[in-house]
Formats: sequence, structure tokens, C-alpha cells
Amino acid sequence: MFESIIEKVPDLQRLEQAVGALQQEQAASQAKAAALSNKAAQAREDDLNREALALNSGRRAPKPKEPELRSQLESAQRELEVLERRLTLAASERSRYIQEHGEELTRLLAGAQAAEGEKVAEGAATVLEDLLRYFKAEDDARPCGGSYPLPHRRTREHHKSR
Repeated sequence: MFESIIEKVPDLQRLEQAVGALQQEQAASQAKAAALSNKAAQAREDDLNREALALNSGRRAPKPKEPELRSQLESAQRELEVLERRLTLAASERSRYIQEHGEELTRLLAGAQAAEGEKVAEGAATVLEDLLRYFKAEDDARPCGGSYPLPHRRTREHHKSR
């Protein structure tokens, strides 16, 4: 229901969009940091294996790749920490806005709920009319001395006998 009123409150809409964008950015940043962590761990193993092979064959050890990846990982982790703080600040700003404008938002929510209630009532009226017509056939059959035949229902016993 809250989503239905956001478009009526531009400041709140801006705050919601900012929080949403930061959440998406945070998810991408977390994925990047996780991938770099895996690459750095694999690079360490590869570096150690290459160095061992080179030394065993009397060659100089190759330049390791892990330090560059560790540097990239540290940078990605820092970016992630900054993003998490930005997200916390944006969420706090949104919460503060909601608190400060609670009466207005409550009024808008009540209006949205009333509109939804009208939609439900319209649908319920149609269903009620359909049900009344449906059961009217039973009522009309009573004076004829019988009961209106109900649709054939298969029972568990019917299914077991098959």
C-alpha cells in the first residue's frame, strides 16, 4: 500500500529511489569484493606453485599476481564500507522524513486504503449477485417437491473403487 502513495510525495519518492539505487550498488559491490577475494586466494596458490616450480628447475621466481589482486580487493572492500555507510545515512534520512511527515503520509495511506476498499466492494457486490442467482435455482426447485440436484461430486470411496 505504501508504494501506491510514494508517487504523490516527490521528496519521499526521491529518498526511496536513492535507497534503492544504493542497495543495488551495494549488491554489485559485494559481488565484486567476493569475486576479487576468490581471485586473490587462487592467485596466491598459483603464485606459490609457480615459484616452487621455477626454483626447483633452477630459474628465477616469476613476479607474483596476488599483490595486485589484494590491492584491488582492499579497494573494493573500502568502496563497500563507504557504500554501506551511505546506505545507512540514506535509510536514516528516509526514516526521518517519514517520521516528520507521518500525519500527511497516514492521510494518504488512508485514502489509498479507501480506494482499494471501494475496488474490493465492487468486486464483492458482483460475486454476491452471482451467488444469489446461483442459489436462486435451489430456492425455485423447493416448491416443485424436490431439491435441486447438486453437481456430481466424486468421493474418496468412488476414487478408491476404481
